[in-house]
Amino acid sequence: MLLRNFTPRSVPRALVILALSCMTLATSGCHDPSRHTTDATLRPIDDMLNIDLPKGTTKEKVVLYLTSRGFEPDALLDRNGLVATISHVDTQTLQPSAAEVTFLFDSGNNLISYELHSASNVRPMH
Repeated sequence: MLLRNFTPRSVPRALVILALSCMTLATSGCHDPSRHTTDATLRPIDDMLNIDLPKGTTKEKVVLYLTSRGFEPDALLDRNGLVATISHVDTQTLQPSAAEVTFLFDSGNNLISYELHSASNVRPMH
């Protein structure tokens, strides 16, 4: 058994192993399901969309949201998807970024999810 091999000298070693295991899990193990990108430059866009367009938002409201902010949908993929380029300027670094966002809808035209990818051309903000 484990207790048979337990000695006071093994305590520091066990604590170090436990601490390293916890640090490994904390830094690599948990994927945030609300994140749609791992690109740090796109996180402000992802955060904005998570707040403003939660799962279940109607396609009509998504299109209204985009057009009212000057982000015209680029393409309709089919009945269940649309693509738009969304630009953003980081207020701390003043660096522009842009994401090509693919919105996916269910058969009732409600938002299921979206995917973000870095857009090659950054459009200036209005």
